[in-house]
Amino acid sequence: MTYPGSSATEELSARVRVAYAFHASMFVSIHCNSSANAGANGSSTHYYRLPTVLWRVLCIRVSSTRSAAPTGYRAQPLLRPHHCTLPSVLIETAFISNMSEGRQTR
Repeated sequence: MTYPGSSATEELSARVRVAYAFHASMFVSIHCNSSANAGANGSSTHYYRLPTVLWRVLCIRVSSTRSAAPTGYRAQPLLRPHHCTLPSVLIETAFISNMSEGRQTR
């Protein structure tokens, strides 16, 4: 369980625990990013152990459906591997703290 003010690691760990509780075969997290820097912008996709075909399809779909400029695709464990060993993808669709991108997420 998380609470207002939880760190990003605490929130992501809680989501991973839910995936394991439901015996998931994959972990997917799609949400908007936020920053104290109102100029921060763009979308990003972070993945770990995804099959290549699935990764490519996700990247193409995210890029084609978002007006936020993609800032990158990163191969990395979302958490240390001993916390989440599932094939995983985390998609940051835009920055809600950016006035232009925030309007598009509503």
